[in-house]
Amino acid sequence: MGFRDGAFATVWEITEERNNFAKVRISTRRKDKKTEEYITDFSGFVSFVGNAFKKIDDIRDTLGDHGRCRIKLSACDVSSRYDKAAGREYINFTVFDFTFPQENGSGDDNKSSGKKADNAKTAGKTKTSPPPLEDDDETNDEESVPF
Repeated sequence: MGFRDGAFATVWEITEERNNFAKVRISTRRKDKKTEEYITDFSGFVSFVGNAFKKIDDIRDTLGDHGRCRIKLSACDVSSRYDKAAGREYINFTVFDFTFPQENGSGDDNKSSGKKADNAKTAGKTKTSPPPLEDDDETNDEESVPF
């Protein structure tokens, strides 16, 4: 799925934090249509600013419990700058806002409501859920690094 608005991402660690800025290591995956396996699409360090930084404590709480945290990117940006003296291009990834998958309505709220009219309106319209957090191979090897 890549690093873009609406992508589901896994947060692995918060490496640096300042007054209004945090550096966070995330990754995204996509399913390969030929092999049916999940492939890491993006893995790297991104800056969390604005509303994303305000929610950093929620991520920290989840990381403490599970070692990783799933989020859905809401507002993000990619920018680059070229340093002529160093002869190097720097690419900056920034997240301005995100939601937790439970917040965006991907839960089972319609099943418990019992409203047939609402279910009729949404018949045939299903949301795809993000890939599970568990490792995909049958050996259940736990990896501490997503790539």
